[in-house]
Amino acid sequence: MHKRERETALMNNDCFIIAIYLDPRINSILTDEQPEKACDHLVQTYERAVILFSTSNVNSTAPEESEVPDEELSSSRSTVTELNTFL
Repeated sequence: MHKRERETALMNNDCFIIAIYLDPRINSILTDEQPEKACDHLVQTYERAVILFSTSNVNSTAPEESEVPDEELSSSRSTVTELNTFL
C-alpha cells in the first residue's frame, strides 16, 4: 500500500479521526466536516456505554425487567448534553 492510500484509509477511519480530534497539537489537519463527525461518534459511543453500564447494573431475571428506568435515562441525557457542551 502506498503512502497516499494509507493516509486515505486512516482519514476514513472514525477511531483515527477521533484520536486526531482529541489531540489539540494536530487536530488542525482535519477537514471542516471531520470534527463534527468525530464529536457525533464520541457522543454515540458515550451513550452506548451509559446504557450498557446502566443495564449491567440492573439485577434482573426477565428481559422485561432489564429496561433502564426513566430517571437513569434523563440523567444520562443531561450528561450527554454536558458532553456535547464540552466537545
